[in-house]
Amino acid sequence: MDKQEATDSRPNRVPRSGTATSREGQNPRASARGASQLLEAAERPTVTLKVIPFTSEDFVEATQPVFYAGGVVPQLDTVQVDSAVGGVFLGMGTQLKKYGTLLDLAERVALSAEHSRRFIHDITREL
Repeated sequence: MDKQEATDSRPNRVPRSGTATSREGQNPRASARGASQLLEAAERPTVTLKVIPFTSEDFVEATQPVFYAGGVVPQLDTVQVDSAVGGVFLGMGTQLKKYGTLLDLAERVALSAEHSRRFIHDITREL
């Protein structure tokens, strides 16, 4: 199952790293395309898009891109962490707790879903 299938099947916690998006930022057309893809994904009922602006002083992201798939049976929750050598899947309780805590912190400082969509839309217009 890939990330698209997982987000289509049930609600998940799927942050996309700002650093991943900024790599596309070297080309305005690629940045606009990436932003449009995020806004399109946010239209799906199982996706909530929330943004943490780089100017936020309340949260400093110092991790790789993370995909947290959680559901009704917590023992089946899985975290995929992207690394230079590929994706690594984590499922131990302590690992899940660590990434769950990180995502909880991120959600607390993130803009609301509506403000996040407006934020991305405004940036896209500037490109």
